[in-house]
Amino acid sequence: MNTPRFSWQILFFIVANFSMTDSQGPKTCPRGKFGVKCRQTCYCDWTGAKFCHQRTGQCICHTGFQGSLCEEDIDECHTNGATACPAKFTACENTFGSYNCRCQRGYERNPLSLQCKLCPNRNGEGCKRSARCHCIWENTLSCNLATGKF
Repeated sequence: MNTPRFSWQILFFIVANFSMTDSQGPKTCPRGKFGVKCRQTCYCDWTGAKFCHQRTGQCICHTGFQGSLCEEDIDECHTNGATACPAKFTACENTFGSYNCRCQRGYERNPLSLQCKLCPNRNGEGCKRSARCHCIWENTLSCNLATGKF
């Protein structure tokens, strides 16, 4: 009856498969390398990739990125819909690898509650008395000519 035997060679091969080994013990592969003695190259997009799996070479993405190489920005505004920016009068703006919630036109962020509130109708700095001011984004004002043109 043949009994399976455990050998050092098999153990060394398994360890070498995950990392490289030198006289000081096992080490992880450098960025962009994987496999036995770190001889294989992984082709991740390093803008969106955290690291390359040491054994398989699979690209592991940062939050906000997807794709086999982590090359695609996730549009959180589209993916998460209304839950991305649930506060009233907010607009979601996708950014590279993330997103921002901004107040809609005509509203500004209340610094105490972080909620969007209606902008006061006031003349801002540099506005003529005949001009009306309106908010564009958080706490910013621009002059609107009395004719209604920008």
